[in-house]
Amino acid sequence: MRINLPSLIVAVLLATGFHAVAEDKPAFPAGTTMETIQSRGKLVVGVKYDQPGMGLMNPSTGRLEGFDIEISNKIAASLGLTEDQIEFKEAVSKNRIPFIDNGVVDIVIASFGITPESKKAVDLAGPYFKTGMQALVRVEEKDKYKTFEDLKGVKACATTGSDSLRVANRIGAVPVAFDTYNECVQQLITGGVDAIPLTTILLAGYVQANPGRVAIAVEPFNPYRFGIGLKKGDKPFCDFINKVLQTAIEDGSWQKALDATVGKMGVTNFPPPDDVGSEC
Repeated sequence: MRINLPSLIVAVLLATGFHAVAEDKPAFPAGTTMETIQSRGKLVVGVKYDQPGMGLMNPSTGRLEGFDIEISNKIAASLGLTEDQIEFKEAVSKNRIPFIDNGVVDIVIASFGITPESKKAVDLAGPYFKTGMQALVRVEEKDKYKTFEDLKGVKACATTGSDSLRVANRIGAVPVAFDTYNECVQQLITGGVDAIPLTTILLAGYVQANPGRVAIAVEPFNPYRFGIGLKKGDKPFCDFINKVLQTAIEDGSWQKALDATVGKMGVTNFPPPDDVGSEC
């Protein structure tokens, strides 16, 4: 009896659970953002390039790494795309909303705070991460700043268009704006500014990158939630992203991603958010 080897191989593969990639791709309603992205074969994501632990362009490898990158990978996989089918664009604070409005990116995952100001312009899925704010100061001045009230009158650096810049103004500091937080850190080290009010998780990365030069000060204040920015009014896409986040929390992959990125900086006391889907 002659055996058709190609047919036999296909039969064995199907019987053991191996299927072609196309068969594994989820199906989405025609006209939805999910279907458009899947058909295009590419998810475009705006991320930060200068935030250790969250979104950082590693100069040694030339690759992006961090928790925001891992979340991007999860969303892509749920669309039936591979990591190689993600196109990342650098999103600094001042261009996050224009990137979404003008269709430069599909989503922004870049320490995007869920605030009344940001919610007026875009929708925000999530939250996918919750933290608080503290301040980065020169290590020799760590004991000088105990609470946020001690920041009144000092030069506080944040990025142009960021929530941190508005917080600096609100607490009575003297806001100083730059395009990136790397510039703020260099200004802090050289004495151009006195503090950088920012979320604790991001400050931890800058301490690790500049050992013995900067330190975290001030008791935590201003609870902060990170959301995933997308075009306003696209509820099906927002619901889809929220489902991806909730699934990642429930199956443990959210924690695994956090441990592999933020956890390497010695910061481990961040539980998963319990209010995913509360915004859209």
